[in-house]
Amino acid sequence: MTDNMKISVFILFTLFCLSCNRDGVEKPEHLLNEDEMVNIMYDMSLIQAMASTSPAVLDSAKVDPKTYIYKKYSIDSVTLVQNQRYYIADIENYQKLHKKVSEKLISVKAPLDSLTKKKRVNTEKKLSEKAAKLKISEQ
Repeated sequence: MTDNMKISVFILFTLFCLSCNRDGVEKPEHLLNEDEMVNIMYDMSLIQAMASTSPAVLDSAKVDPKTYIYKKYSIDSVTLVQNQRYYIADIENYQKLHKKVSEKLISVKAPLDSLTKKKRVNTEKKLSEKAAKLKISEQ
């Protein structure tokens, strides 16, 4: 490899590394703070989960996921995309945002799991009682 080629490779590598930095991404005109971004990411996760597991719920409620997010946070699609690009450019910080979203989802999931377990136990208890009544009436 000639010296010119080494220099060219070094320059290309340096440019590549610099392009992966947040400095290469313009700060959005309407910058959402990290808490707003976490809330948006959380809502988007919930909506995506609903859309994949119970699309009929969204359809019957006539909820358009994108419109819902835009209205709730008073933003437009351009603002959302610009903010996503801005935060993704700093991958370490973006991972922290994702961790906050995950923690928020887990904190909501635990009480729901508890309710589901109680409902299942109640259903099993009612079925056992009905089965016992059927056995008594058959005798």
